[in-house]
Amino acid sequence: MSRTPAPAGARTGVPSDQTAEALPAAPADGSSPAPGEGPTPLPESPDRSAPPGRLLSLALILMVGTALSRVLGLVRESVMSSRFGTGGETDAFVLADNVQSTIFELTSNGVLQAAMIPALAGLAVAGSGALGEVRRAMGALLTLILAGTLTMTVLGIVFAPQVVELLTGLFDVGTPPDATTRSLAVDLVRWILPAIPLLGVASVMMAGLHAVGRPAAPAFGSATRNLIFIAATIALSAPFGVRALAIGTVLGALGIVLLQLPALVRAGILVLPNGSLGHPAVGTVIRLSIPVTASLVVTTAVLIVDRNLATGVSDGTVTSMRYATTLVQTVLGLVAAAVALAALPSLSRNFEEGDRAAFARTLRRALTFVTILIIPVTIGLAALAETVSRLVFQHGDNTPDAVDQVRIALLGYLPGTLAAGYAQVLLFAFYARKNTVTPFLIGVVAALGYGAVAFATVDRYGMTGLVVANSVQWALTAAGALVISHGVFGSLRVMPWREIATCGAGGLLVAGIALVVDRSLGAGAADASIATRLLSVVVALAVGLILYPAVLTVASRQGWATFEVPDRLRAIISRSA
Repeated sequence: MSRTPAPAGARTGVPSDQTAEALPAAPADGSSPAPGEGPTPLPESPDRSAPPGRLLSLALILMVGTALSRVLGLVRESVMSSRFGTGGETDAFVLADNVQSTIFELTSNGVLQAAMIPALAGLAVAGSGALGEVRRAMGALLTLILAGTLTMTVLGIVFAPQVVELLTGLFDVGTPPDATTRSLAVDLVRWILPAIPLLGVASVMMAGLHAVGRPAAPAFGSATRNLIFIAATIALSAPFGVRALAIGTVLGALGIVLLQLPALVRAGILVLPNGSLGHPAVGTVIRLSIPVTASLVVTTAVLIVDRNLATGVSDGTVTSMRYATTLVQTVLGLVAAAVALAALPSLSRNFEEGDRAAFARTLRRALTFVTILIIPVTIGLAALAETVSRLVFQHGDNTPDAVDQVRIALLGYLPGTLAAGYAQVLLFAFYARKNTVTPFLIGVVAALGYGAVAFATVDRYGMTGLVVANSVQWALTAAGALVISHGVFGSLRVMPWREIATCGAGGLLVAGIALVVDRSLGAGAADASIATRLLSVVVALAVGLILYPAVLTVASRQGWATFEVPDRLRAIISRSA
């Protein structure tokens, strides 16, 4: 049977949350050996890095929640595709949803990851009065977030026509959306914006729960939101038409808030808005948020350019790009976001304690976990892009030709998805060090790269040029984060280079076999049955679950790579072997 990879030379009889072998690449200066160097002994000082068992447990909670969210997200897009297809109505909703999500990112979500979690995590280990300080800070942050989100919501409702015009009428490319689509988009913006204050409140709640080590309720927030969206779309599409999508978005945001309440009560951090705006953590969040907000302004500018160019290509382009983005975001959310978010509180504590070696260990473990998962999934999705696209989206009003555009967009996005997986972890390492300026500067350079490629290619290659430009943007982000962070915390030595090569070889082997099976079944054909497509995906998963761990195990035993495994998992593997 297959075996989960374990490091060679494993010892037994150590605590269950420790690894059985010293991690290569963690000398006292916080760096790691360069590619090809052997393991070096860890310092004798207490190891305060996030143990693999703890990091894996937190990541698994977030992965399970994210997996459920992404599966429901695919169902959501499939239901939306089946009910409304691709065209003017769905393009109008996508534009309105972009407005809602952009404002949320500017006012709450980016601040959650880059500022609130590090600030509150520092308070959570500050002493016997830590919980009280966390409550005070959360109450003050609720006050600030509500003020900001309510203001932006009102402004968005009042100036909805101007906002839609900003997204559709800046560039003379192709044919802009017609008056009917723009008018519907304005209407949908006003329906969907009340979700923003609800999501803002939820972001503070989730930051507090992450800071005190209770990530379960936040992990399942997005899944709850998607489930409510699906139910609303099915139940309300007949009486409300495409407006049911906006109603579902608002109800889903309310669902996230309600889900956090029991967890907040159990953790002892359920709070109301308060006036403690002078709390030091609030100042820290504000200071960290300024570069984050500036970075999000750059991201918003890229989105505005992207949507203007996409709406000028043809009807349905915006929707096709959204559907493809849903697939790649499934990979990123399930792997990179879950691991990065699981590591963020531990990285923040390692930094606060001044333990550079522990910081390097935690970061390397996070990067290794990402490597093990994101490389085979990305390669496999590229191999089965046509089958997966048709399985998820070729239903109802969505035609085979429309789904083929989703496949093209997906293939263009995937190289950027791989780069984004590493970029997300490295950027979170900067956030843990309370450095939000460097990620901002990296983002500016990457955005300029996107603009250069997009404008150079959109006239000739249309949608393909835009999705490739997005991949270039992520590649520049990852490269910039890797190079700059090397001077700060030795990232070039912390990166698991040998593990990346091993996982790449295993992923290519599995993808090659899966592609042969897929072509033999004809699962990618436009007239293939759902059962045939599903069988192809199931076979690919089965081959991956059997062959990929075997490749990693052989590499580990031969000393080609080192994969840390918590001892509890190692014991299960030993009993199963």
